[in-house]
Amino acid sequence: MNKFLLAVALVSHVICAKGQVQRPHPYEIGVEGASYAAASSPTRPRFQPLSGVFFRYGFQRAALRAGLAFSQQVTPAEISNCADCLSGETASHTLTWRAGGQYAVLPQVKWLYTFLDVAYRATGARGEYTGGFCGCLDNTVTATTRMGGAMAGIGAALHPLPRFYLSPELYIRRLRGAHRRFIR
Repeated sequence: MNKFLLAVALVSHVICAKGQVQRPHPYEIGVEGASYAAASSPTRPRFQPLSGVFFRYGFQRAALRAGLAFSQQVTPAEISNCADCLSGETASHTLTWRAGGQYAVLPQVKWLYTFLDVAYRATGARGEYTGGFCGCLDNTVTATTRMGGAMAGIGAALHPLPRFYLSPELYIRRLRGAHRRFIR
């Protein structure tokens, strides 16, 4: 009887222990739940929910990563308190593609990682304005920007539920590129 109870206890402990150990999945696919930029921009809102998607393929402490983000914003004309002022709005959109790698620097803390991404951003804006007593302020403004650069920072892979990850990241971004503006 003792051998039977010992066998049942051993098998139940193995089953329970197997349920507690997280199996490492080599890949992760997810949605960027929220994005917040400390500095404001005329083409990108400060806070944006559901701004993109990402993919990670992980090894032991390192991972390859890629992401795609999209944002859009509509801004009205800033001056609207006079009869001869401009009226209209500008609609802008930003598409950012990034690829890079991440690495858990501390082997005993695998959920904390650093990362470096190479990024490409395409921004477009179109504004249509009208105003003036004679209609001489009617114009259309189109602007495009193509930029490349890098994003580096620190992040955490938190696992509050099985197969559900939260990955907050804090990073600095440096992008440089060409800006073109047309007024008609």
